[in-house]
Amino acid sequence: MSINWSAWRKAFWAVFWGQQKGPRKLLVITLVLTIWFPCMTYLQARRFQGVMPPNVPSVHLRGHVIFGNEQSGRNRYPIADFVTEGGRSIRLQDDRNTIPEVQAWQQQRPLELLSVEGFWLQDGEGLFWITSAGTADGDVILNQERRMKILKKKQNPFGELLMWLYLVVVVPLWLISFFIVRKVRISPKAA
Repeated sequence: MSINWSAWRKAFWAVFWGQQKGPRKLLVITLVLTIWFPCMTYLQARRFQGVMPPNVPSVHLRGHVIFGNEQSGRNRYPIADFVTEGGRSIRLQDDRNTIPEVQAWQQQRPLELLSVEGFWLQDGEGLFWITSAGTADGDVILNQERRMKILKKKQNPFGELLMWLYLVVVVPLWLISFFIVRKVRISPKAA
């Protein structure tokens, strides 16, 4: 049994250029999201690229993390800055949602200094990434092995986030679109 690709192609274009706005919109949205999601995850992953330790030296700092929000137009974004003992402020790639352990520790011990180790992403041009954090007593707040695993996941533009977006959004939309195109292929008058 051979597949009549010509009939499928005609049905696809009949839906794409068709008079029925609902099926047409769905097919266009499906196509746009199929292309947009990889572009979006690629752009997100770019912030986390660059040489990592041990190929770049780690920086050791002591101070406090200040959590806040930054206004950009109508939107507010959570941010975090590391303020060193000397008062230097360093913007972190993280925020309260990605390092809640640090926020919880600082709420319990607001006067104690935090010791962090990290490096600047994007070969020194990006924001600061904390690879590990601990107390002066040696208690570990952020584990280096876990933090590097998180960073490697964030560096992969075609990893878990893209797969999740495809499975939850794109695949169901393509299935619905497939059945619409199939209906048009079987009954050309439905276009």
